[in-house]
Amino acid sequence: MAFPCLGDVECEKIFKLAKDFYVTADYVKALEVIEDLSSVQGRDKGLVCHLQGTIFSKLAKKAENTDVKFTYFLSSAEVFSPYQNLAAIAAVSLFQSAKLIESVSYYRASMRKAKQNVDVEQKVKDVVKHIIENAQSKIAESKNGSDLVKGSRNREQQVKEPVRSEEDTRKSESPLVKGLKSYWAGLNVEQKRDFIKVSIEDFRSYVERLYGSEGGDALQNCFTHAGGEVKKWRFFLCRVCLKEFFRAEECKKHFEQDHGAAFRLLTAKNMAQSISKDWGRKISATDWEPVDAGAAVSLVKNQLEDVKGFAYVNGWSRDWPLAVDEARSKLLQEIRNLLVSFWDGKILSCSVRDYVMRYVFDQFGKLEVSKDVLIECHLAETPQGICFLGCSELNHILEYLKDVKCERNDGTELVCRAVESFYVGTQVKEKIDFDNEISSLLLDKRLLQGKIARFDDEGVISFLDSDAHYAKAQAHGSDILSWLTEPSSGDESFRFPRAIRAHNFDIWSAVLRAVQFTCRTLAAKYVKKSKLRISEEFLVRAEEFCKHEDERRMNTPEDQWSRYASLLCNECEKDKTTVYTDTGVLEKQAFFSLVRDLLEGASKLTFDYPYSRESLNAIRERKSLSDDLVLKSLDHLTSVVTRKVSLIGSKILLMENSRIRLLESLTRLSVFDYRSYILGPLKEFLLEKIVEMESKAKAAALEAEILFDEKKQPQSNKKRNKSNKVDVVLAEEKKPQSKKKKYKGKQRTSTSKSSPHDKTVEHEKSGNVEPEGEEDSMEPDNTLSSEMGQDEISTNTDNQEEAAKDMQNMSGEDSLPKDFEPAERAAAIRYNSTLDMTLKALCNIKALKEYLAHNQYQFAQYFEEKVSSALRNFFVAVVSKEIKEAGLCGCLLEDLLDSLEEVHSMSSDAAELLVSILEFWPCWRSPEIESVVTRLFTLEEDERMSCSRCRKTPDCPAKSSCRIVVAADAVRDVKAAFGNRKFEDILKVIRMGEKMVCDIGTGGCGKENFVHRIMTKCPPIFTIVLEWEKDETEEEISETAKALEWEIDMSKLYEGLDPNKQYRLVSMVGCGPCGEGEEEEYICLAYKKNRWVRFRREASGKEVVGNWKTVVRFCGERKIRLKILFYEAFQRGQLEILSNNKEEPAKDMQNMPGEEDSISKQLESGHEEAAVRYNSALDMTLKALLNIKLLKEDLEEQVPCALKEEGLYSFLMSNFLASQEDVHSMSSDAAEVLIAIFESWHCWKNSEGESLVTSLFTLEVYETMTCGRCRRKPNYPEQSSYGLVMEADAIRDVKCAFRDRKFEDILKVILMDDKMVCDIGTGGCGKENFVHRIVSKCPPIFTIVLEWETDETEEDIAKTTKALEREIDLSSLYEGLEPNKNYQLVSMVCCGEEEEEEDHICLAYEKDRWVSLRHDDALAEEDVGDWNSVVNFCGERKVRPEILFYEASPIEE
Repeated sequence: MAFPCLGDVECEKIFKLAKDFYVTADYVKALEVIEDLSSVQGRDKGLVCHLQGTIFSKLAKKAENTDVKFTYFLSSAEVFSPYQNLAAIAAVSLFQSAKLIESVSYYRASMRKAKQNVDVEQKVKDVVKHIIENAQSKIAESKNGSDLVKGSRNREQQVKEPVRSEEDTRKSESPLVKGLKSYWAGLNVEQKRDFIKVSIEDFRSYVERLYGSEGGDALQNCFTHAGGEVKKWRFFLCRVCLKEFFRAEECKKHFEQDHGAAFRLLTAKNMAQSISKDWGRKISATDWEPVDAGAAVSLVKNQLEDVKGFAYVNGWSRDWPLAVDEARSKLLQEIRNLLVSFWDGKILSCSVRDYVMRYVFDQFGKLEVSKDVLIECHLAETPQGICFLGCSELNHILEYLKDVKCERNDGTELVCRAVESFYVGTQVKEKIDFDNEISSLLLDKRLLQGKIARFDDEGVISFLDSDAHYAKAQAHGSDILSWLTEPSSGDESFRFPRAIRAHNFDIWSAVLRAVQFTCRTLAAKYVKKSKLRISEEFLVRAEEFCKHEDERRMNTPEDQWSRYASLLCNECEKDKTTVYTDTGVLEKQAFFSLVRDLLEGASKLTFDYPYSRESLNAIRERKSLSDDLVLKSLDHLTSVVTRKVSLIGSKILLMENSRIRLLESLTRLSVFDYRSYILGPLKEFLLEKIVEMESKAKAAALEAEILFDEKKQPQSNKKRNKSNKVDVVLAEEKKPQSKKKKYKGKQRTSTSKSSPHDKTVEHEKSGNVEPEGEEDSMEPDNTLSSEMGQDEISTNTDNQEEAAKDMQNMSGEDSLPKDFEPAERAAAIRYNSTLDMTLKALCNIKALKEYLAHNQYQFAQYFEEKVSSALRNFFVAVVSKEIKEAGLCGCLLEDLLDSLEEVHSMSSDAAELLVSILEFWPCWRSPEIESVVTRLFTLEEDERMSCSRCRKTPDCPAKSSCRIVVAADAVRDVKAAFGNRKFEDILKVIRMGEKMVCDIGTGGCGKENFVHRIMTKCPPIFTIVLEWEKDETEEEISETAKALEWEIDMSKLYEGLDPNKQYRLVSMVGCGPCGEGEEEEYICLAYKKNRWVRFRREASGKEVVGNWKTVVRFCGERKIRLKILFYEAFQRGQLEILSNNKEEPAKDMQNMPGEEDSISKQLESGHEEAAVRYNSALDMTLKALLNIKLLKEDLEEQVPCALKEEGLYSFLMSNFLASQEDVHSMSSDAAEVLIAIFESWHCWKNSEGESLVTSLFTLEVYETMTCGRCRRKPNYPEQSSYGLVMEADAIRDVKCAFRDRKFEDILKVILMDDKMVCDIGTGGCGKENFVHRIVSKCPPIFTIVLEWETDETEEDIAKTTKALEREIDLSSLYEGLEPNKNYQLVSMVCCGEEEEEEDHICLAYEKDRWVSLRHDDALAEEDVGDWNSVVNFCGERKVRPEILFYEASPIEE
């Protein structure tokens, strides 16, 4: 896009620089330059804003995070909106913003802006028309009841985790860190303390050497700031004028005063005002009870002096006579709840309060009590006056309050989340101080002790005595070495020594525009309020005209009376009144517009009638309108305007809340911390320093060794040996950190027990030094682990074909040798089916072919190794498509076969041959390009084991491999045992059989434990090798093939991966007889053009097999044993639904052989402990049940009068124990105890003859399903239960994935995973479908049981408890219920540690706070506090909530 030049020559020079940055996509620098043009005016200002808005739009399209995308679109809309010629692109930005959050208000704004378009270009007109049509459609949907806002809120955005945060994925340590660990461990404490005391002069020299004068100046600015008056690293920086602030309030005030981040009216008195705190306290009181209005008025009239003396507490008096009126009481509570919610949301305006209180004054006026008397009785200044009203007035008030807008879908939440994702990257954990002489930086002494947990958001600088400061600092471990290699900033695009203004400049500018956009929206709302206020005044004026006419008529004959309509029309024609609104906007002929609405009987005011002859004629035509119709219209418009004036105040306060939140986010984003700025070069300096220290130590050790050797060797050899050894040291120091790897067989230590089902072939990382004088190695360099993702490998077929064409036409060093004459050798070539089919399977992998084509000119020309040269020729022919020439394929295969036989004993096994091919893969010409094997085939994993007996966590070396090997019989055995398990689950079960022994030799206990495999590098190609036994039957081969699947999810097989890491099978190598009675040979099955084909010996020979089911049948019928499976990573076209049903094979195998020791351990615990825990569980479960109000009331009716003195609890306990045959044999699990209690209570009936348990606890649900494929609707019987049983780990996993979701949403996500299969046996199609759960009976008490694993950590318990909530809405969880079916949590049965033993406790909500009840004393209570305190209580004390009781009756907070 070309931007015109500015009129001002000097400004044009700056503007051209911004345009140049825009062309090169350096948007941050372009925005910085644009800020320097803020002084331009007129046409030039519009051109500058056009470029600025365009940049924001580009950033929005580039952003992957939806929150950030919305922020940029909104900022571009703000920049474009003031200019008429940019109306069309402003409409586009608003429309994009509306689509992201499905906001009706933004759809309306985009439609209004689109209608202002003045561009005549047809393309622009089409876009504008599209926007208007779609916006109108969306607005119509919202009016018809479609909840656009709700739909948008259900889209959870994953906030981008900054690099500075704790990493969820474990990464292996770099070789450099591993090499330095031993050296660091050998240093004494004093040396380590000296290491973190950094000489400023040395650091400055390093920075100047590395970054030049620019770096030196940047570092000096940092130190100058640190030495200022405030002594803080951290401050607030305005990116526009570069002013610095050390207090957030000062920064906010600056934005409001200098950068348009606030809106101010000309007169402050007309600003929307929230009610006072005094009124807020009065409304929040709980004394909302109906008053006997008749008796109260009698008191006021007859005993006024006594009434004046009534005592008021928080605006409420208990001296007024109360009335027993359930209907009024319910209405009052609803009104009170709404008012309290408005007050809590800071949107309860004075106008809403005054409108409600008007009903009070009108009602007392009807009872002949004046407003002055109400003031004397203090009823005019308290909401208690509302309690005097009847049901009719209360219903009117309730209806009015429901019209108050209490939430606004304006995207504020998205902008705040976007800011948070950037802000976290500016936080620093490490303190940095100075010594008293300001000669050294004193790093945080906690670095010597391990990782620092909390961020330091103060950034205070201290000046200390270094010796005293580090005197007591202890050094533990080597975490500081890992810290030195970690990135120091969350924004890798901003690094030292770039100007600090550039830090987050793009998003900062966008958020500032978002604040300004909100202020402009506020201004528009105040304009509307002013118009309503003026209309209200003119309506009063029109009413006065009518009253004056009534007075005149009293002394005038009827034939001289004037109609109201005629008077208003005459006044309208001569009225020249002009009025200024609160925002300074001039309103002309406002009275004229109002009169027209009045005479036309309009339902609402129009405001914008033009003052024209046509409009005047329309008014004149209605001069004869009857007085009754005029008065009726006047009353109606007065009522409408008065209501709107009162409501608009809350809307303005709602917008003001958004403005304040956005301003706080802008202030938060303005934070800059010099520590994060200098930590990058500081870590590099320290890393270089410790490497140098280690080198000096090695040199010193070598010198000592040479001196020792000199004493033993002849004089003639001393000088030569010394020189040789020094050369060796220098050579080692100059070598790169990466080391060569060799492929080896899998090796396990004595502490690792191998499974016969999993024989993974891996290549271990080797630290061997290259032979002296050898420059190039034929082995692939597997240590350069590129972070290049799968996205970098294009999957576009057209690109692949173009690359192949380019290779086909290339000449020179990368083409096949000219003397290669395949036609002459075609007749006599040797053939090996194993090699042929393995290579064909490799060549069908798209990622491999595209990677080879992408690096087509990087093949090395000459190889010392013949195998690599032969492989090079073969793959060059493949990507260039020369392989299709007659005879060429066979010749290339023969050459490769000959070269392999020279260096490797050829095997007929395809798996061993694949290892050989990967081992001798040709290298690239440039060593910087990652090896094909490393890039595409190699997966790297860490193994973690935590012994469940002794809690030992040994360090296991990182492993890398190009494939996993499993036994075919193990695959079909596990498939037979677990039925419909997926292939990745089968693989996981098999690999779980390979346990790790807790090594006794290193202090372990000898117990076998399961191993956690965390993948640190996920390759684009995943290879599985199946090992077969001899003489498998046709049935066994068929069953094995049936267990395989076309797609697998690697995130189910390995930890450390994102969910739904999907891989798809693209080719296979198999072995079987060619025909009846013929010998076996290898075949290749490949997926091409949406079907499977079998490759033959000829280069182009293929046999179509069909779909995957046909492949399975093909293998079974022809006895084809599949040996190598090549899976390729792919991305689905649409988002997958997160599966929360974690089908862990380990749970299904927990009672299989190998777990006898854990089972026997449980049996050896004895009956004594079980009895104690059982009593504890029973005790706490009964106490939790008795805290349910409804249950307690019904139970008291069941207790015989003779036993009431004994107490309800004691009666229930003894009654239950008497019903049990053997108390000691009962389970100690609280959930099972609850079931036993319910079974013993079924004999008790309520007043209607229904079982107490059934009436209070039983939930009846019926399930329906409509198959999405065959549309069948099977009938299922109704099911009844006492509530839900949920896994605690599932709850916290879903909460982690959906952080902002409510508890009922989390439960729903988990329930949704329980799908129903369309039963083939009854005529269905076998498709899995979601289930609709419809409640037919909803109990007053809803129970949730949480199932926990053993030995949950404190962190796991805290995460689970944080996911719980005090209130749930069952209508969000089940269908068939009315909206807002709210339940409140009243008690919980928990299990936690008491005196080093696990015991049950009860947490109950009593008297507006939570208490903990103990089992040792029935009266013992511990005050816990509010719900947040409960969450902290459970996390800190490792208390696991096991049973949650929710009650339908509301509980006052």
